[in-house]
Amino acid sequence: MLWLLALLAVMPVANVVAANVAKIGSTQYASLQAAFDAVADGQTITLTANITQDAGFKFDRSGVSAKLNLNKKTLTVNVKAHFHIHL
Repeated sequence: MLWLLALLAVMPVANVVAANVAKIGSTQYASLQAAFDAVADGQTITLTANITQDAGFKFDRSGVSAKLNLNKKTLTVNVKAHFHIHL
């Protein structure tokens, strides 16, 4: 049992904290897709960090009109990513 405690004492501990990249009002989101999924009609999604999008994302919400405020941030979408907006 003592060897287990010694092993645990020397193991690195990872503190992974996901940075939020967007917000709607005061609610923070870890991904732009999460913000797209949560936005309600008339709301504004505001970027809070620069984003490089390697995976696709989608906003396909019939009847929902929303704004995307870049907030002086950069949204980079790689050519291979799928970007779909359905109006």
